[in-house]
Amino acid sequence: MMMQSGKADGMETTARGAAAGRTATLGRLRSALGEEAAYHWAPPGGRVPVERGLDAVRFLREYVAQNRPVIIDGLVDEWPAAQRWDPAYLCGAAGSQKLHVNVTPGGHGDCVRDGVFVKPAEVEMTMQEFFDKLGQGTNRDLGADQDGEGVPYLSHQNDNLRQELPFLEADLPDGFALAQAAFGPLEACNLWIGDERAVSSMHLDHFENFYAVIEGEKVFHLLPPCFHPALFLGEASFPAATWQRDDHGAWAAVRDDPAASVPWIPYDPVTQPEQFSPQVTEALVECHVQRGQILYLPAMWLHRASQTRLTVAVNYWFDMAFDLRWVYHNALGAACETDALNDDDDDEKASTKDNDSAHDE
Repeated sequence: MMMQSGKADGMETTARGAAAGRTATLGRLRSALGEEAAYHWAPPGGRVPVERGLDAVRFLREYVAQNRPVIIDGLVDEWPAAQRWDPAYLCGAAGSQKLHVNVTPGGHGDCVRDGVFVKPAEVEMTMQEFFDKLGQGTNRDLGADQDGEGVPYLSHQNDNLRQELPFLEADLPDGFALAQAAFGPLEACNLWIGDERAVSSMHLDHFENFYAVIEGEKVFHLLPPCFHPALFLGEASFPAATWQRDDHGAWAAVRDDPAASVPWIPYDPVTQPEQFSPQVTEALVECHVQRGQILYLPAMWLHRASQTRLTVAVNYWFDMAFDLRWVYHNALGAACETDALNDDDDDEKASTKDNDSAHDE
């Protein structure tokens, strides 16, 4: 029994040493990536630059090729939408057309709550009903959510402007020349309307994103792609659920059927900075996009989105090139998965050792 116990202790010591080595390696990787991000990717002065009169060549050379965000000024002012899109106009233009609106009890969509990844409830309503619930409609002046119905956010995506509101395309340019010169055909055009309570949690997209603010102010918190969610931000897999409101007005996160899981970042770097390393909090860039401005957000940049007040915006998605960015991102993710699997193996070995010891006794 003593020999078996000694052998088990040796295996445990070896496993702990290997785990410590992996932890140290990942620590060095985080440190190196953080330093590289600070040197190569951090916007000058911690601010996303604002450009006016940006031509396609300089846009490609200074921002696309370097994978850096930029705010573009002076384009939206020429769009008819900039003069027309107030609640009364949008309600009149949409008429009785039903829209898909995301609704949550607290305004946070696609986020982790109590160990579950929760998606918004999807409710069909007219534009007038949406603005009334938002508290910005022509029929009432109440603050939204006074009746417990939740916070509505027109954020359905999936090309919702062209699919559900194609008549609004006449108020937008026929083609987004700067973006199309860089990335080719448009993949999707989405309409976003919400107020200061609506928040999109930190995530990344596999699209080149041009986010145009028609009215209001959008706030983005940004991190460059080297801050891999699994390596820096605590990304893990969570069971998926959807917000539902019962007949008594109570909200509950109802698990998806069939069961599914979603990898997601469980914390908010703005409201829970203590959950992140100084590398992350120091690299986080706050970016305010004002009325008439467009944010170019490169594919795979992490971002959290919110508004300071009622904000109407349109974004254009273009497919990203699945190039070295994609390769490096997957390699970092695989390294983190391997480490997690090895940790599981260590737990299993420790469990086996305990079981063997118990059997010996």
